[in-house]
Amino acid sequence: MSKGKKKRKKTPPPEEKAGIPWLWFVFLGLLALAFYQFLSDPDVCEDGIEVQAKVLGVTSTVSEDSHYGRSIKIYNVELGYTVAGKSTSVIKIFNDGEVYKYFADGVVAGDTVMVLVDEDAPKRYKLVEECG
Repeated sequence: MSKGKKKRKKTPPPEEKAGIPWLWFVFLGLLALAFYQFLSDPDVCEDGIEVQAKVLGVTSTVSEDSHYGRSIKIYNVELGYTVAGKSTSVIKIFNDGEVYKYFADGVVAGDTVMVLVDEDAPKRYKLVEECG
């Protein structure tokens, strides 16, 4: 008795299989999450509350790169404000042109500036002049 060849069930080639690969599901899920975050983030300029922030400290450095033939002075300004009974401090980075736009005589500790703050997330803020 001779054994005959076993017949295998034919499977379609991979390109003929129906359905979307699982990687597309992951991509579409991340895209939906990003869109949801975009819709749920309130605009601080429109929905923020206006509070007075005090300059707690200033450090400045001169950039090594030249910009149109001159070096730029960078200011790290620490702002402190209170929202809903909670004290918050943030650091805002200015270049030398922006400092004189927001502070008339340059920035020094003790100066005040008005900021718009998200009440639910006090670290989210913008200067009032940036929104205007």
